[in-house]
Amino acid sequence: MRRRTTAAALLAVGALLMVEAPAVHADEPVTPRFGPVPEALGTFNRVDSGRPQEPGSAVVNGRLVFAAVGPAKGVEPWVTDGTPEGTHLLADLHPTADSVPKNFVSFGGLVWFSAYRPGIGREWWVTDGTPAGTRLFADLYPGEDAGTFPTDPVVLGDRLFFQGASPGAGTELMVTDGTVAGTRVAVDTRPGQESGYPDQLTAFGSQLVYRAEVADGVYKPFVTDRSQMSTARLDAEPLQVDLRPDWITVAGDRIFFRGGRDGTGVGRELWSSGGLPGDARPVEDIESGPGGSSPTELTALADRLYFFAYQSTTGRELWTSDGTPDGTHIVRDLVPPTVGTEGPTDLKAAAGMLQFRAGDGVHGQEPWVSDGTAAGTRLLADLRPGSTGSDPSSLGVIDGRHLFSAFAGRGGEPWITDGTTVGTRMVADLAPGAGSSNPYGIGVLGKTLVFATQDSGTDPVTLHAVTVPTSATTAKHKRKPYSHQVAQRRRIVLRVKVSATTPLSGTVTLTRKGRVVGTAQLVNGKARVRITKRLKAGKHRIKITYSGSIDAHASSTRTVVKVRPKPRKR
Repeated sequence: MRRRTTAAALLAVGALLMVEAPAVHADEPVTPRFGPVPEALGTFNRVDSGRPQEPGSAVVNGRLVFAAVGPAKGVEPWVTDGTPEGTHLLADLHPTADSVPKNFVSFGGLVWFSAYRPGIGREWWVTDGTPAGTRLFADLYPGEDAGTFPTDPVVLGDRLFFQGASPGAGTELMVTDGTVAGTRVAVDTRPGQESGYPDQLTAFGSQLVYRAEVADGVYKPFVTDRSQMSTARLDAEPLQVDLRPDWITVAGDRIFFRGGRDGTGVGRELWSSGGLPGDARPVEDIESGPGGSSPTELTALADRLYFFAYQSTTGRELWTSDGTPDGTHIVRDLVPPTVGTEGPTDLKAAAGMLQFRAGDGVHGQEPWVSDGTAAGTRLLADLRPGSTGSDPSSLGVIDGRHLFSAFAGRGGEPWITDGTTVGTRMVADLAPGAGSSNPYGIGVLGKTLVFATQDSGTDPVTLHAVTVPTSATTAKHKRKPYSHQVAQRRRIVLRVKVSATTPLSGTVTLTRKGRVVGTAQLVNGKARVRITKRLKAGKHRIKITYSGSIDAHASSTRTVVKVRPKPRKR
């Protein structure tokens, strides 16, 4: 497999400094440039991608375990180390049909997954990434095709929690310490044969948050500690009120979820809890009435929550919350609701910022980024000019780099970005010309993204691996107390040097209070960046940013420019 040299980028302004993502606006179409080279691992009839509550892959001992349909086999567990020779079938668990492995999770030095086998049903299987180390964990629910049917696995410390069925308890919250003797029902929400069907399992420090059915059609949020000695409802609403909690997400020291008081005329809004029994409350009634704002895609970034929500005056837009009414507000109104464009979707946190796709009424569906402020929410790149847009879709996040598929005049192909316009480029044109490889993500193996492509619904599926180059950065500043002292009338030019183990291209950007005050291109790893804005006398903090290379992170530091006042005339 082709490996790229890891780059250690150092930014210097008369010294050694660190660098970070700039505020570069994308008003012009981005010309496709090619990034790291993917390698084909093999051809399949089908490769499964999984879903949030049923993870489609997991890593053990430097190998990615996933589900696929190979030649003359059904849906079975496969493994790859990111090379063609290291990609192979793990085990044919159901020789005459499909075992359909899913719910992959790394726990206790093994990958656990559920699979079906005749005479046993669907149970936990474990593997160390080798055929010899792949085995049935236990027939926890004996009987002809009975099975535990485990789903929603979450690791909490040295315990694995999951939804599972057991004799005499229905389908409830179960836990294992990795041994058969240490596997049991953790919480029986509805004692007897009735089931609580717990799902949306989410780790919250040493606690576990989940939702469960307390009566037919009535769902409540719960919290339990790792020992299950303390389990309680998070809400204090009457038992018959169905909150229907979903999108359970942890941001900072708060639990957030979407909930609604069914039958009360209050719509589905954002709720928050500190993890204490009965303390869950609606954060803000963003859209009054039975419809509610219906927040979706709850995502944490730097101890704050970000989400999409609907308001009749703005339409569906990006919002943020710290769990208080005053700290809950719209980030930016991208387009009036009268325009009728599709709302933003596919929210991800990567490279210390938010990335999502949206249309603003001028551009079609394109990639956007946000630092959580209105000024810092911008179009990343207009990859396909016009009203159609490039229709980006996430493939995965590796070490701050976001890989996504996009239709940018060459069909649907894989792209990569570091969160800047100059650092956004096509990975490869796998279906040359107007054809589309239609990539979709399978899993992340260290610095390598494993993804699949399929030109059409009837074509074979090709598995690929692409390794994303990354950099280690250090920060030092030798000049104290100020980096530069200049007279007010002097032109201010910062000399910047970027060094790495591989040649770098890219852009150096200077910003002050969020506004760009100078840019320059690297030439032989050096740049002279002029501050174009006249600075008043005093101290000014300048953010110095290097970006635009696939071989080194976009990162940043700050320097201080001290401007002396003009001398008084005598």
